[in-house]
Amino acid sequence: MQRGHQQLFHAPDGLLDIEDCIDARGEIVLPPGTSLVSLIERNVVHVGDSVAYRFLDFARSEGDTSELTWCQLDVRMRAIGALIQQAVSRTDRVAIMAPQGLDYVTAFFAVLKAGAIAVPLFAPELPGHAVRLEVALGDAEPALLLTTRVATDAVYGFLRRLPGPAPSVIVIDEVPDAASAEFRDVDIGMDDISHLQYTSGATRAPAGIEITHRAFVTNLVQMILSIDLLNRNTHGVSWLPLYHDMGLSMIGFPATYGGHCTLMAPTAFVRRPERWIRALSDASGEGRVVTAAPNFAYQWAAQRGKPAAGEDIDLSNVVMIIGSEPVSMARMPGASHSGQPVCWAVWVRMAWTTFMAAPRLTIIGTRRLRTRRAPIDAQSARSPSSGLGHPRLQREWPACRSSDTACGYGSLRATSRASCLLRIRSFRCGLGPSP
Repeated sequence: MQRGHQQLFHAPDGLLDIEDCIDARGEIVLPPGTSLVSLIERNVVHVGDSVAYRFLDFARSEGDTSELTWCQLDVRMRAIGALIQQAVSRTDRVAIMAPQGLDYVTAFFAVLKAGAIAVPLFAPELPGHAVRLEVALGDAEPALLLTTRVATDAVYGFLRRLPGPAPSVIVIDEVPDAASAEFRDVDIGMDDISHLQYTSGATRAPAGIEITHRAFVTNLVQMILSIDLLNRNTHGVSWLPLYHDMGLSMIGFPATYGGHCTLMAPTAFVRRPERWIRALSDASGEGRVVTAAPNFAYQWAAQRGKPAAGEDIDLSNVVMIIGSEPVSMARMPGASHSGQPVCWAVWVRMAWTTFMAAPRLTIIGTRRLRTRRAPIDAQSARSPSSGLGHPRLQREWPACRSSDTACGYGSLRATSRASCLLRIRSFRCGLGPSP
């Protein structure tokens, strides 16, 4: 990708073109065989030597940087995927219990490439979340765990406290690249389950939602259209946890259009929020930047992340997504340190919106199994941003009210292909009640 603020709307040769995902009616219809795995394979072939993911490690020094190109990511995916294939059957669930970092990224994509179902969780050393982790593991019943060397003691100690037999464990940063030669390519169906996304557990026990490959990529395409990220010279910056739905979306963006994403640990942001602001400003020199965070993060950055006097911070090329509800309009302007306009977008959490807009849901509980029809409002609303620069994308989207479809029965699986479409109006619901 070229540096600077240059706009680049046409996909480089061989990469996914958003136009290929839109039919004559303006509906999102992915090309056959499209998944994050197939998109990464495209990136490997056509932009393989470009940086895919960058991690700023503040635990060792102030911003120690490590990077993965698409080709390096492919090798790691194949190496870890080969061991996964040897340990479990296809469609088994594989939990990721690792710290934030590039190893987590490679582990998640390796599970998908191996044809298994990823369960993105976190290392048990995360304070205050032991109960949530125990509930999620008990519900998911993974056949295999992936972790890193630094988290091994904590993982084994946690597993010893759980009832029943413990799953096998692979230490992913000890897997040699040479293991990639043993990987067996698999056919991945678009309606196969990609991963099991657990809700936060803030208001109830964590609930797992099975997300298909089709739904995952369609959500990413929908977001690109909805917040006008059609400029290919767009890159991500994120400290969101990679087990979080929006955190996964942030690493899904570059896989979709061949860009890159700069990551850091949530603790790095919380301790010194100016690190996030500085990373956004630095990335802004390469092109357009997209980031996402909840309300409190923007308020925290406005209070504690202000740059030193005279420091050159430019956020004018940054798109800031608020990914939580309710949205506080009062906190938006405070995060602009540059004195220049900042583009804001509002998005509800993927874990709920994936089934919130679904016409049909299978509700899986421990005591009952039933199907519920998710009400879709007959009215429709035109999105002002969904078709910027693309007349064919100007279309009506049905409204969907989150309050109509909220339920509490454990794991949820959207069974209709139409379920993967997010409704444009749904991301406005945090601003006020649905009309």
